[in-house]
Amino acid sequence: MNVPTGPTGPLPVESYNFNLSAAGSSGSFDVGSITFTLSHVSTSDIRLIIRPSDLSKPVLIDLKRFGVFDATTAQSFIQNNYTLSGNLTVDDTIHTNSNDWQITWLRQRNPVTLKWSLCEYSVFASQNGSRVSLWVRWVYKEIDLP
Repeated sequence: MNVPTGPTGPLPVESYNFNLSAAGSSGSFDVGSITFTLSHVSTSDIRLIIRPSDLSKPVLIDLKRFGVFDATTAQSFIQNNYTLSGNLTVDDTIHTNSNDWQITWLRQRNPVTLKWSLCEYSVFASQNGSRVSLWVRWVYKEIDLP
């Protein structure tokens, strides 16, 4: 197995878990220079929004999301060479009863160091949003790219 490495060894897999079954519930966390927010929409749906962690410092991103709902309906979302300067809804409808699967590739440029990081992340939600997991697998962090 080839484990991605950085200057100090293997890159970690980060995981975040939330109970988003209640109206008004949400959870936020940072992935590099970007803040992710998952929020309750209904008993069957949650939403994913991203924004710069520091709103005064826009983040250049490349993003490709692919998902499948109920094993029959494919969805995709692309932002190429996009300047993230406020809220961006990446997925307005993530179904919460184990019937939605998605994977996203997100490359971001640190607005301070101007170095690039690439990660792959996925979301899985079950039991009306009471078990929501998002995990991030880093491919590389803080490297020079053209």
